[in-house]
Amino acid sequence: MLKLILTFTISMLVLSCADLKTTSYFTPPINNLKAYDALEIMDFETAIPNLPKRILSELPDNIENKLKNNNTHFKEVKHGEITSIDPEKTLVLLGEIKEFQSGSDIKIEGGSIKFGELSINISLAIVEKNTGAEITTGEIASFNTMSFSKGSKFYDSISNEVLKFIAQNS
Repeated sequence: MLKLILTFTISMLVLSCADLKTTSYFTPPINNLKAYDALEIMDFETAIPNLPKRILSELPDNIENKLKNNNTHFKEVKHGEITSIDPEKTLVLLGEIKEFQSGSDIKIEGGSIKFGELSINISLAIVEKNTGAEITTGEIASFNTMSFSKGSKFYDSISNEVLKFIAQNS
């Protein structure tokens, strides 16, 4: 019995370590992001009724931490409103989760068992705070075919795409 439990546990660990695939596409920004001193990150939105609401603030928190820890050109990056920098020099990151499939699902499709496919599709926009003018838009999609956990790797993969875009356009 112990051998069976150990084998099952090892199998689940191997399956949960599958590669996480994350891709992104952003339109070229109409202004260089270096022209701005601050980036506000707002809570994400969604129309998906069964989406865990914590994700709407945890993803922006992770993006904030990733940007702060990687020394972007911004003087201030904050998940929430920035009042210390002129609104004309502030950008706002808006996000909407368009699709989400929980990694805790186990389904039977086409005669085979699928273990917890995890996927998310997010639409993003970066706008000027004072005018609301759109600077750029983008999409981030992340997918893992065998994952029971969302965890920090999932959030980090999405945050890395935002960081990469900002670094390439600053």
